[in-house]
Amino acid sequence: FPGGLHFPDKRVLLCALGYETPRVLEIIRAAEPSRVILLLGTRPTKKEFEERNRQAVQEVHGSTGFDISQVDVSHPDNCLGDLYAILTELGQPTGIHLAPFSTKLSCLAMWALWLSDPSIRIWNAQPREYNILDYSKGSASPRYFRVEW
Repeated sequence: FPGGLHFPDKRVLLCALGYETPRVLEIIRAAEPSRVILLLGTRPTKKEFEERNRQAVQEVHGSTGFDISQVDVSHPDNCLGDLYAILTELGQPTGIHLAPFSTKLSCLAMWALWLSDPSIRIWNAQPREYNILDYSKGSASPRYFRVEW
């Protein structure tokens, strides 16, 4: 018997894409969510990152037709506030699943969301081919954040 995942609740999957469309599509396939919300990151460290993220979101959206919401990826607190707003708009659903593939700051926000509710599930998928073009370059703009959760 190959087995499979079983979730008794309706699953809402929030996908923070970054440029990781193949990994996100694999998670969507595996999780079989009831609803998918693709998170478009706004206010990144470089304007070109927002355009590339927009293209990735459109690539997944075009093949699936899922919902799109914007989250501020400039600071973990801002992103966390946007995530809470999305959940409030959904009516605080049970069965929240996260796919954190955007900025490191948005990943921190998703971790903070999990801290507030450990029943939230966080997904990961290993890359088949690693995107070395952007992961090897720093932004040359170090920042210091005070984050209070």
